[in-house]
Amino acid sequence: MNPQTDHTSLNVDPVHRRVMAGVKAHRLKLRVLTTAAFVLGFLAMIASLLVVWCYPIYILPKQRAMEEDAMQLLKQVRTNAIASAPQHDAGKQMGKLLVVQIQVANVITIGTAVVAAAVGLLGLGTLTLLTMVILNRRVALTQISTSLAEISSQLRELEKVRGSS
Repeated sequence: MNPQTDHTSLNVDPVHRRVMAGVKAHRLKLRVLTTAAFVLGFLAMIASLLVVWCYPIYILPKQRAMEEDAMQLLKQVRTNAIASAPQHDAGKQMGKLLVVQIQVANVITIGTAVVAAAVGLLGLGTLTLLTMVILNRRVALTQISTSLAEISSQLRELEKVRGSS
């Protein structure tokens, strides 16, 4: 009897082809998902960095200028000799209201910057985790491949022993 014609050519080849097709499809799906995760993670980090960098460059100087203008307006209303007249009470209240509004806007924009920084850190953490998973997967696949090669060589040795007996 020829052991190769009985087992390998009839049963193993179609099974091997199906397994390889499944592995190939699985690899393609994993590559697409990994690429999408990397792209989305980098986009999240870039967006959060833009928000964090735009705050001190564009928004903060304008807010400080508005706050200084409001303080000067309030000082002018306080030092004016006619400020004790009833019509100027509205000016004082408007100046105080403007200062409070600017302070609230400062708090909101600082909160937005903190949230953007948190999202950036989250994106960085996601990318780090994804990298770790990919590397662990490669290590596991290498170990499995090595184990399968050992099993295959052991099976060949058993077939040789069977064929010689």
